[in-house]
Amino acid sequence: MQELGGQGLWDIFSENHDVLGPDGRLVDIGSCRGASGFLADCLNRQSGSQEYDYMDFYMGTTWLSRRADLTPVYRLIFRRLKARGYDWTYYFPRLALIDMRSLRDTLHPPEEQAWDQTGHAQEEDDAEHERALDELRESLETAHIEAVTAARQQPPPPTVQAYQSVYGHVPVGWPPTIGST
Repeated sequence: MQELGGQGLWDIFSENHDVLGPDGRLVDIGSCRGASGFLADCLNRQSGSQEYDYMDFYMGTTWLSRRADLTPVYRLIFRRLKARGYDWTYYFPRLALIDMRSLRDTLHPPEEQAWDQTGHAQEEDDAEHERALDELRESLETAHIEAVTAARQQPPPPTVQAYQSVYGHVPVGWPPTIGST
């Protein structure tokens, strides 16, 4: 049960969702991997053993969610959060593209006019790279629009359903909108 509870906490505190304290401040237990390690450390301290590591909680209930209804686990967590004055904001999943060229260029500044083995200037390569990134960004935006449209036609995810049953309304962020992050 500890492991399932920890995985449910990961689903609520991670996946880009926000948990807000009674004073409105964000409760941050770390990045995906950091949150997993935090949860493992907490449970290990409570049990007095070294039974868990971050991999036990990494990705939350992803591997269980298709085999079991986890809404009761989420309701338990939300009841405890609500009793202490906490709130939750839902964020619809979205893939993003990060262009690391500026970091690369900061670490390894390009030479004046670098030519590759085929005689192309770096500027031409950069222009082609930018075109490819633009196409990928457009493809990701199209996929996001399709995913949001499909999600709005389905029942809310179990985390949202559990939140609604405890708080009496859907969380901020549901239903998702086009252009939401």
